[in-house]
Amino acid sequence: CFSIGNNKLLHHQVLARAGCQVPKSVFVADLQNVDDGCKRAIAFSEAAEALLRKGCDWPLIVKPNAGGFGEGIVSFSSVQELVSWAERDKTGSDDGMTLLQEFRQARGGAIHRV
Repeated sequence: CFSIGNNKLLHHQVLARAGCQVPKSVFVADLQNVDDGCKRAIAFSEAAEALLRKGCDWPLIVKPNAGGFGEGIVSFSSVQELVSWAERDKTGSDDGMTLLQEFRQARGGAIHRV
């Protein structure tokens, strides 16, 4: 159970298979060790395009795959903001995966953790 809770990719897959609604997401491979900001920017802009094709709109959020309690989550209102961040920021998840995800407003202001 601990590995599922600490891995957002696996967590989303398990919840979706169980019929739960999960935010539309794209996983971006290990880029934290890539020194070329342009390569990171391209990867994230392509991920954003994939979400927009799925019917998402801005804002989009970036989350590290591993971790919790909101650490490392960043919100973006445009592709320009996302690209600018990707060019200069090399932070990421301990496992090297980053999640780009549609933003969903919490119902009634409450966030429910599983």
